[in-house]
Amino acid sequence: MSAMDKSPAKISVVVPSFNRREYLRQTIDSILAQTVDSGWIECIVCDGGSTDGTVAMLQEYGDAIRWVSESDHGQGDAINKGWGMASGQVLTWLNADDRWKPDAVAIALQYFDKHPEMDVVHGLADLIDLDGAITGSAHVTPWDMSTWLAECDYCITQPASFIRRRILDEVGFLDLSYILIDLELWSRIALAGRIGFVPEVLAETRSHSAYDRSRFGLDQVRITRKTVCDPRLPKEFVSLRKRALSRAYLQAVEYERESPHKSRLRLLGYFYKALAADPSDWRQVYKRVIPAVSRILGKKTVAE
Repeated sequence: MSAMDKSPAKISVVVPSFNRREYLRQTIDSILAQTVDSGWIECIVCDGGSTDGTVAMLQEYGDAIRWVSESDHGQGDAINKGWGMASGQVLTWLNADDRWKPDAVAIALQYFDKHPEMDVVHGLADLIDLDGAITGSAHVTPWDMSTWLAECDYCITQPASFIRRRILDEVGFLDLSYILIDLELWSRIALAGRIGFVPEVLAETRSHSAYDRSRFGLDQVRITRKTVCDPRLPKEFVSLRKRALSRAYLQAVEYERESPHKSRLRLLGYFYKALAADPSDWRQVYKRVIPAVSRILGKKTVAE
């Protein structure tokens, strides 16, 4: 009997998709090629009513996958819909342009088998380009609440993460009022459960985005503020509230710089709010924000 025969859970993975046919087959094939018995994996594709031939391709898979193609309200809505259809005790999603490594599910299930107290496990991920070639490694470090709050370090790469259903039953599914739906979910789970890490490469993720990254900054601040004001925040992290908000505003600056619609006024506003949130962090504010503003203004400073 293999280790997987004794595994305590089946994994349901939802693939949200809309006009992603050129990448979707790779994503589905990486799910079906996992090195565990196919009965342990439930693949649910939630397509938003694509017009690029996606439906015809999904039909080719027969009973190997479940799928639905109908209009929805975006990625988060599609994932929530799929989770509502899912039967597994471990849930996740894999975007329609990402891929799993062949042992991803086996490693996740083995981890949960050894660590029944953990609600989430996440691992490493490679970055791939539009042609699928590996270009580097995603920034990933083991989840740590103090590091996230004190440094605003977004350290979980979603395609390499797996979530027990029990914690989603407790905290709820994705909150569609956010764009950073994964970070918002991790923040809720961190307050209610436990997040573990395996130092194994579990996924490959394409590093492009269709979103205006200036909206990421607004979400970063909203999520951080909501987390540090939550009454469930452990006492040992209360002292990090001011620093967390300051670093969230600094991260918002980074997102704003990457936006095609960057605003000088917003950058200056984030600078002021970062300093106001934690005046004792003024050196970091100067180091990270002044050069960013100067670049927008077309000038250089000694801080660069």
